[in-house]
Amino acid sequence: TKLWNKAYRDNSHQPAFTIDAFNEVESQGKEMEEYFETQMKKIQEWKSEVVESGLALDILAFHITDLGTSKRCAIEDIRRRYRHLAEQTDQPDIVDQLVNRLKSSEIFLLNDIGRGFTSLPHDTLAPIIMREYNRSDKLGQRSARILDTKRPDFIRALLTKDERKVRLDDNDLEVVKGGIRGMRALEEEEKTLLQISMEEREKRLKLRRILVRGGIVAGLFILFLAVMAGMLSVSVTQQLKN
Repeated sequence: TKLWNKAYRDNSHQPAFTIDAFNEVESQGKEMEEYFETQMKKIQEWKSEVVESGLALDILAFHITDLGTSKRCAIEDIRRRYRHLAEQTDQPDIVDQLVNRLKSSEIFLLNDIGRGFTSLPHDTLAPIIMREYNRSDKLGQRSARILDTKRPDFIRALLTKDERKVRLDDNDLEVVKGGIRGMRALEEEEKTLLQISMEEREKRLKLRRILVRGGIVAGLFILFLAVMAGMLSVSVTQQLKN
């Protein structure tokens, strides 16, 4: 842990936890969190959409290992991970722009370690980024969470030829469609899931339109019968009077 590393650096022969060491480590964590928030605000001022969509946060989270430490990433892997953005945005080089901005001296949330590789400047940033990623309500992160939850069930359904039994509901479908610009490219299974979900929704909407039209026709027919019945009643009454 950070506290143990601090104690070991202070006295490698007899490391010990102290109040001063704890306060120093805690202070460093708070300072790094403030640094992260400040730099993300600068990114938002530069291009608000990369922050609001969740893209900047997704790219930073990609630089974190499963153990919660900094991971080095090749720019080619980053481009491949977000390859869909080159086709779906009016800025085909937005990923390169963002990576360059993140590793600029003004921002320095990514470190250029040479030969086309980047990493986080320090491991202490990793838990801060992951905490922000996990609790983010931006469409990119919400979309990724929905797909991560649905994908295993859909893959099992594909194996049994029951893929149409697993689909996104209307709310999740809108989130995923809106979050594509703030997350990684979809896997093939996810593309199929998205396509099936859109087809099934269109079927439901078509059926609903038919039912609505049928209801309108039925309503008009009932109204017509009511009018005719009223007219017939008046006619009969008039004849009886005569």
